[in-house]
Amino acid sequence: MRNNRLLLFLLVIIFSCSDEPYGDTTNENNTNTNTSENFFPSNGYWKYSVNSQSENFDELNYLASDSIYIEEEYENHFSLSANEGSPVNGSMNRILTNGYLFPTPTTLTFDGTLDTSDLPVDFGLNNFDLANITILDLEASEGEIMFVEYGNYSNSFNIQENEIPIDISYEISTSKINMHENININETSYENVFQGKLEISISVSGTFSIFGISQNIPIIENQEIIVSNYYFAKSVGLVKSETLQGFEISNELTTLVNLIGGTFDIPNGVSIINEEMLVEYISN
Repeated sequence: MRNNRLLLFLLVIIFSCSDEPYGDTTNENNTNTNTSENFFPSNGYWKYSVNSQSENFDELNYLASDSIYIEEEYENHFSLSANEGSPVNGSMNRILTNGYLFPTPTTLTFDGTLDTSDLPVDFGLNNFDLANITILDLEASEGEIMFVEYGNYSNSFNIQENEIPIDISYEISTSKINMHENININETSYENVFQGKLEISISVSGTFSIFGISQNIPIIENQEIIVSNYYFAKSVGLVKSETLQGFEISNELTTLVNLIGGTFDIPNGVSIINEEMLVEYISN
């Protein structure tokens, strides 16, 4: 459903794994029940309401739902599926259903590739190969960064039928926001709720020939293009996420296009808000 613009980014996780069922082994000496496995049970059915709002794209203003369930289980990881194979509407659940999750006694992580093919605008971004992204860490302090990766590379970007050399820098991070003893979400009271945040920032600059002189002009100045606040409740899993996706084109690029008298088919800015709320959880 609305695959072409639903997300600025889709995470597609690619991992080669073993065939032993997740959850088959237990540690008899481990008496701590506050584990990451308990924050994402290895069985169950989750149903979410999804509310998407956009100031730029009418087709991204909608109400929908997602049905999430365990697809495969292995010794130390598992995968989720959704909607009987139909596209996922919620931003965070789109991430979680596109790969394998790895729980330890205190963390929940995944490996994967950040797929940029569904950006509303092709900025020449490559896919990002990522490893051991921590989305939950019970031992982290409030405000502590759980995962961070920096990178930069060069590519090209088509503007007005001209291939412009570009330089891209990015930062991807997750952090712990809070550990709520009690919190009310969607008129339901939950105990022991982990709140985390995913942030993706990029900057893009291009080399333009202006009256025969090459100049480096920012296309997107350093800014967060995805910020997702998510909540995992003990013995339940993901109960809520709020994801803001967007970008603003630099003033310098807009001025340059006006200077050469061209037209610009890229919006000056994009803003999309995607909210997911758990409305039903059934433990198998």
